[in-house]
Amino acid sequence: MYLYYSRCCYKHPVESEVARWARQKGWYKEIEESWVYGVELKPDFSGVIGKPVLILRPPVSMKDKQAEWESRSVTSKEVNRRWTEGSFTFKKGNTYYMMYSANHFAGQNYAVGYATARHPLGPYTKAANNPVLQKNTAKGGEVTGTGHNSITYSPDGKQMFCVYHGRTASTGDERVVFVDRMKILKDGRLVVEGPTTTPQRAPVE
Repeated sequence: MYLYYSRCCYKHPVESEVARWARQKGWYKEIEESWVYGVELKPDFSGVIGKPVLILRPPVSMKDKQAEWESRSVTSKEVNRRWTEGSFTFKKGNTYYMMYSANHFAGQNYAVGYATARHPLGPYTKAANNPVLQKNTAKGGEVTGTGHNSITYSPDGKQMFCVYHGRTASTGDERVVFVDRMKILKDGRLVVEGPTTTPQRAPVE
């Protein structure tokens, strides 16, 4: 058994190219971050085995391909936070998939990506097709703040569903729960078929 958690959210400024960029803009004096850690648990849950391992964090370099979407709360001048949190891990074949949320949970840019590894504690590699779930307002939709997901399965165990929260034009700042289909393609890519606001097919019994 393994425990995954996020820490260092509030009052934890981190130096990065994004932080320096924001200071040069005169927007923020510092950028706060949270990072995802993992640790193996004892079989009886009485403690941990070894020391926690840093698994995921926001990109340090703005040239990192993940930096654009994981920094949107800062680059859009929404808030001075780049959070990596809300992880959910599952295994498919020989691959461990860790889904995680980036940006600020209270903002429009909260979004979900994933990383893969061969061991529960990594090292994890962030996916090239991130983010797999994000606001759809740029495409004429009304959903923002999509994040902090988990997954569940249809009764026959063959269909995967992504459960997450988001906001719509009608709910305003209030978060509501969304459930959308997701799948792992033959090449290993994870895809979430959302966000949706229309009625969806019922799961296979």
